[in-house]
This record gives sequence, structure tokens and C-alpha cells, in this order.
Amino acid sequence: MVHLEQVTQDNIDELIGLAVSKEQESFVSTVAESLAQAYVYSDNAYPFAVYEDETLVGFIMMGYYEVKHYYTLWKFLIDHRYQNKGYGRKALELGIAFIKDKFNPPDIYTGVATGNNVAKNLYCSVGFEETGLIECGMEELRLTFKEYLYHGSPLKLDKLIPNRAYDTGFEEGCQCAVYATENRNMAICFSLGCIKEKDNAERTMMPEYGDKMIFKNCHPNYGGKGYLYLLDKKDFTHALGSQWVCYEEIVPEKIIEINVDDYLHLCEIDC
Repeated sequence: MVHLEQVTQDNIDELIGLAVSKEQESFVSTVAESLAQAYVYSDNAYPFAVYEDETLVGFIMMGYYEVKHYYTLWKFLIDHRYQNKGYGRKALELGIAFIKDKFNPPDIYTGVATGNNVAKNLYCSVGFEETGLIECGMEELRLTFKEYLYHGSPLKLDKLIPNRAYDTGFEEGCQCAVYATENRNMAICFSLGCIKEKDNAERTMMPEYGDKMIFKNCHPNYGGKGYLYLLDKKDFTHALGSQWVCYEEIVPEKIIEINVDDYLHLCEIDC
């Protein structure tokens, strides 16, 4: 099964040994060159080793281009020994999913050397399209995403059903709806659970607190799991601030399982 792994001291030497065919060398950077850039631009580079089960087959690096304010498929290669086996397409899908799940941008860009039709066809097969821009021998391609909103819950559900929320700030009471937000961290906070310590336990999340949930006389579900739901924005109506509502049952586009303990930095405990 194709999967991505972090670059570590255990696999870096083998990664550097990856190579494409002679005919492809002018189209791609070596892994060593790519890792050097990842080191220099460490805040905006996301390099991964591509594995098929236990076998290292390639390298992919996603990134954020600060000059143009967009995310990119920055570097990509499959070793010549493992090409034409479907590994490249799957690795691309995983790299794209990483950026989508972590940052939820509207699109991702990449560049392909003019004449590199094999790579261009591969990129187009996963949804990239020509923008019409060609600079320095590189043709720009863009993959546009569907717009998503987030909903967080400690429960894993096949579909979300409208409910009445009591902390939304609506002057005439709360709407019975599925609530979602553009703020990923806010949704994650609601996925962390609430374990009561006293009868008057409450959770509060207000703009002045930033992306943090205040737990009063309660705490998150330490050691547990939470669920982040990606929902199609077109099914929602804007309600208040970053909050959106849907008045019908909705099936999530994707459900991401999270470890509660990985997000305790989003919590403030007031007991």
C-alpha cells in the first residue's frame, strides 16, 4: 500500500539515492537538492518519503510559496525502478490530501517543464489544469478544491442531524441546525469532548480567546479520540461570524479522526 512517511535519519541516505531515468533528469531536481531547499525554507516545506509497503519508491515535497501566497506541489519524483506501477498517482493524491486536510486552501499550484508531457498528463489526471502562464520554461498548473467547512464532535457519525446550539449568540434564540465553521481549530476544539468535574461545568469559545476553548469545571477527553467533519460549503448558509448553518441532514465529505492529546494546546482548563 502506498503511503507517505516523514524524512528521518533512518531513511535520508536511501532517499538521496533515488533517481529518475537519464531522459528525465533535466525535468526534476534531485532529492538532495530538494532537501537542501526544505532545510532553508523549513517553515514552508513539507517533504515526505513515498513508500509501497516497506519499499521506498519516491519523494514528494509540498510547500507554501509566500511570494504568491499559495500552496504548491513543489517537488516530486518516483525512482526509475518503480515507475508505471501507479505509485506516482497515489503519492500525488496523498500529498494533495495532506495540504487539503492541514490548511484547507482553495487551490494548489505546481509547475511542469515544457515538454515533460508524462508529468503533465499525470498531474492533469488528478485534477490540475493549465492556467495559461508559462515562465522560465515552466508551465503553471492549478488544482482547485471544493470549498469546505468544518464541524467537530467527540462522536463518529455517518451523518449530521440538525440540533439546537445554546452558545451561538443569536438574539432570538438558537437555530436548530447543523453548525459548521470556517475556522478549523474552532471545530477541533468541539471535537475534544467534555468530561464534567462539577455540576456547573461549561465550555466557552469566544473571539477574544482566540482559537482556544475554555473548560470550566470540566476537561477534554484526555487520551481519547475526536472527529473533524469536512462539509460542502454550498450546503450551508452564513449565520454569524465564522459560523454557518444547514437545516437538513448532511453526509460529511470526509471524517478525520484526531487524537485529543495532540490538541491540548487549544484548551485552557479553569477548575
